[in-house]
Amino acid sequence: MRIIPNQGRPAPGLVPYWVWQRRRPKMLVTDLLRKVVVFVGRKEPQGAPADAQTFAADGTGFIFLMMAHNFAFPYVVTAKHVIDQAAGEDKKNDIFLRINTQAGGVDYVKTKFGAWITHPDHRETGRKQKYIDVAALSLVDYHGWARTDIFDKYDFTHLDEEDICTEEIIKKYVIGLGDEVVIPGLFHSHVGEVQNVPIVRIGNIAAMRGEPVPTDRGPMDAYLVEMRSVGGISGSPVLTHMAMRPKILLPESDRSTKIEQSTKDHYLLGLMHGHYTITTQDEWVFKTEQKVGDINAGIAVVVPAEKIMETILRSRQFIEGCEMARKYDEYRKSQAKTVEDSAPSAKSEAADDANPNHLKDFTRLVDVAVRKRPPDDQT
Repeated sequence: MRIIPNQGRPAPGLVPYWVWQRRRPKMLVTDLLRKVVVFVGRKEPQGAPADAQTFAADGTGFIFLMMAHNFAFPYVVTAKHVIDQAAGEDKKNDIFLRINTQAGGVDYVKTKFGAWITHPDHRETGRKQKYIDVAALSLVDYHGWARTDIFDKYDFTHLDEEDICTEEIIKKYVIGLGDEVVIPGLFHSHVGEVQNVPIVRIGNIAAMRGEPVPTDRGPMDAYLVEMRSVGGISGSPVLTHMAMRPKILLPESDRSTKIEQSTKDHYLLGLMHGHYTITTQDEWVFKTEQKVGDINAGIAVVVPAEKIMETILRSRQFIEGCEMARKYDEYRKSQAKTVEDSAPSAKSEAADDANPNHLKDFTRLVDVAVRKRPPDDQT
């Protein structure tokens, strides 16, 4: 899958980090926050002509940006079980991203199951079974060529590394039980005919990370959030709402704590796995005749944001891209120094003419970076 195809131009499959950051204004809950998300799903019926198929949404994804050597590495992140559902039992279905466009419609980006990366410690079977519900898809073809008209075509914003709710952030701003979170994502009953229509859910942190949380896929490292989560919200970003926090904790107590106020509106706590279900009537506080197996307990399971970082940082795909960025950054700096040393008073534009063979030199560097390209990461 290539969102950024080979244009045959003299630039690597890398986009400068400042290009992405320049177009990201401050996010408010009511508007820009919804532009972080895309919808993930499949086309049905399978095998039918394209004009006879309709989009069936399976969950939510969001744009997450990594940075290395001054270049941007954008990803779509969602829950692993969302792409499993979209790909079908044989994992052969195409997985589609439904993205809003600047023109006021939507665009469908087709991806393959094998293009998505998962956490390196994720195991669904065997003695070392460990379910880590994260999947990520690179929006840059590191082996192709860069193109920035994605900004002109799609209507989106993004989250990045600075938005991660780390342990340091949690301690600094005393984030914990009862704090409000916001979750933009898909609502199956109102997907949107012309454009994606993400809704915003509100919840509160019910439990911080600690003992593994029991789920139908085994124990998971997770936060618990008080909210009503239904199908479609899986894969959504879960963000702390820093504007709704008190300035002093226990103000009239001798153990009162002054809470530092963040300049950010949101931090990424994690991604939505799904709601916690009550599986037997004996687990229900009040006897009920409701059919068991699908009773929403009002508690949602949230995969920590650090699992997203680990999924991307430890992938061969990202490591390879970083190496390419490093080599190009070194080359660019060396060329700038050469021009500065030889002609201190020359205009900056002279760098382009300093080495008539610089395109060949750059191509050689890129070839070195990708010559021993490993096979694509498989999920």
